[in-house]
Amino acid sequence: MLAPVGLAVSPDGAMIAANAGRGRKATGASETAGTVLWNASDGLVTRRFDNDLSGAIAWSPDGSLLAVGGPQHIELTSPDGEVLWTLDGHGPRLEGLGRSSIHALSFSTDGSTLASVGPDGTVRLWTGIGSGCAPAPVLDVRSLLPLSLSISPDDTTLAVCGTAAPVQLWNLGTAERISQVEGPEFAPRAVAHTPDGTVLIGTGIPAESTADSPEEARLYALSPSGDLQEAPRPPGLAADTIAVTADGSRVAVGSTTDIQVMVWDRSTGQHENLPRATGATGPLAWSPDGSVLYGASASQGVIAWDGTTWTTLETP
Repeated sequence: MLAPVGLAVSPDGAMIAANAGRGRKATGASETAGTVLWNASDGLVTRRFDNDLSGAIAWSPDGSLLAVGGPQHIELTSPDGEVLWTLDGHGPRLEGLGRSSIHALSFSTDGSTLASVGPDGTVRLWTGIGSGCAPAPVLDVRSLLPLSLSISPDDTTLAVCGTAAPVQLWNLGTAERISQVEGPEFAPRAVAHTPDGTVLIGTGIPAESTADSPEEARLYALSPSGDLQEAPRPPGLAADTIAVTADGSRVAVGSTTDIQVMVWDRSTGQHENLPRATGATGPLAWSPDGSVLYGASASQGVIAWDGTTWTTLETP
């Protein structure tokens, strides 16, 4: 029903964006395929773009642009679906990567730079967003088999995560690698920043692994001073999706292929596993006020946890 990597909540919390797969359009059950917008207040579909895209999604910080990943390109659209710019440059899928589209996007806090991970295993930095969209240097991170990236809140550092090597930290301004993060157990699968500059790293093993233990997911927190600590352990085999509330107080961690999510309260140190969803939760995202946690379930559509129960938004 929904693509496995695309989910984003608008900065004002009014809209949720995800990508509907091509299957329903192919069978005649839907007139469109690609990006869909839901109204957060009532859970109803409000717009369908019919762009046939299934990659990552990111809102610009001011809410004026929506970046949507395609096979090897990115479309920057207005909230009404008008394509304003098309960013080309990523190449075909890197052998061993397993992702065939743009699978990670992150805007800088000031909105001027967009970072993307493509199927070719490179990170591209698109600068001048909103006034020309020029490509900056390409970061060759193919040795990581990259899956995830995150820009620090002060727009100075880029964290890049992949399953084949430790997380790498890059200087966003000079495009030079600063360091790599040693210490996390198992393969890095997701990375995110908190507002205070802490880097969160989710690790784990592939779902098809035959490991003896069914609980191999790990979560680590790297402080701005470089201190690495293991956080509460999420359920499941892999922590490959991390969502942080706007104030940084709570972190939701899960697997895009699992049905359970852990929420860690950083202010108290307490954590809880939410009740199991009906299907795999997919990528996660908080509402700006932290009152609702959204998931993009491949089988259920967009789902929402309001602190009491999981509900399903309108099926596109």
